[in-house]
Amino acid sequence: MKGKTLNPIRRLLLNIVWILAITLFLLTCFYKSSAQLCTSPLTTIYGITDLADIHPINVITGSVSPKINPAYTGNPPSYANAMAYSNLNGKLYYFKRNVYVSTPEFVSFDPAFNTYAYLAACPSTIIVNLGCMTKDGTGYYALDAFANLYYYGVATNTWTLISNKLRDGGTSLFLITTKDSTIYGDMAIDGSGNLWMLVSGKKNYGLYELPAPLPTTTQSTNMQLTQIIAPTTLPPGGNTFGGIALTVTGKIFLSTNTPDNKLYQLESNKSLTLLSTMSLNGIGNDLTSCNFPMVVLPYHPKVKKLINENKQEFEIWPTVVTNQLQIQTENCMISNFIFSIYDQSGRVVKQFKLDNDLSTIDISTLQAGTYFANLQSDNGKIYNQKIVKL
Repeated sequence: MKGKTLNPIRRLLLNIVWILAITLFLLTCFYKSSAQLCTSPLTTIYGITDLADIHPINVITGSVSPKINPAYTGNPPSYANAMAYSNLNGKLYYFKRNVYVSTPEFVSFDPAFNTYAYLAACPSTIIVNLGCMTKDGTGYYALDAFANLYYYGVATNTWTLISNKLRDGGTSLFLITTKDSTIYGDMAIDGSGNLWMLVSGKKNYGLYELPAPLPTTTQSTNMQLTQIIAPTTLPPGGNTFGGIALTVTGKIFLSTNTPDNKLYQLESNKSLTLLSTMSLNGIGNDLTSCNFPMVVLPYHPKVKKLINENKQEFEIWPTVVTNQLQIQTENCMISNFIFSIYDQSGRVVKQFKLDNDLSTIDISTLQAGTYFANLQSDNGKIYNQKIVKL
């Protein structure tokens, strides 16, 4: 007796079901693996050793988990560095082999499929220790030991020399990085597109900001850096900094190289807080995180505005805020003032009638983002101040 055969339509439907099931399985694996990489952005960052082993780091305890990447084939890793996380595809980009060896290699690691991709080689002729990814994941920036800034386009797999004319005021960054062999450090980009650049030697370190928008083509003129910490600052214990990673709230993690292996937090007042000694030697070689905060090292200036010709004034602070805003008025009939907060769509999310010369406004329940603080005075005029809620 012959077995029954499936009719063409039923066979087609079964094939479609199988294809959908396999696709769903692969997507589940992808999202599960990607999510595992960034499930705890408040407490977990990632470090890479000079042998290109990638490990999660608990920032509270300093405990280093087992490496997340498989063994390499081909050339062995050497002087691996400059790791960065891409929001676009969930991959990590870094130098598996640096130019101290004969065959430098720039790679990406995909945690979803546990695979490597070997990418176009950076044209630098000297070691690269500093690297970071743009927030949208479309580009990667690298700074070599001679202070040459390069850009790598993910879609085109090509490198561009952006500038060899980075300057701190009247001083070339090249002179700073070559003094005292200040070739260590790292970079990170925040959610506003600003590039944060840590340069370090054993006798000094410095921190710079290259303001957004960052160029992706070669620049012929000088590019001025904003000095955040003077490059003459003594690093703790005479150790070199190797890694930088941004926190959710805009603070900065800094790690020291072997054999110190310390993890610090750079506070808004630029002081260093020791968090822990990391449990794996050499893991402070380089850091990255999954965080792209809009504001880094938030400070709290008072913004004073003149309300009218009678010298009535108000102050509002901080303009970068976590929980509470302070409103202070001078020479004003405060009972006639209405204070409102608008979101970017123009919707009123908070509104108060001021009843004291100094008022505290709780905005802890607002979602993170940009808002506009609005004060309507007794003469009918309206005054606005942009604030950033962390």
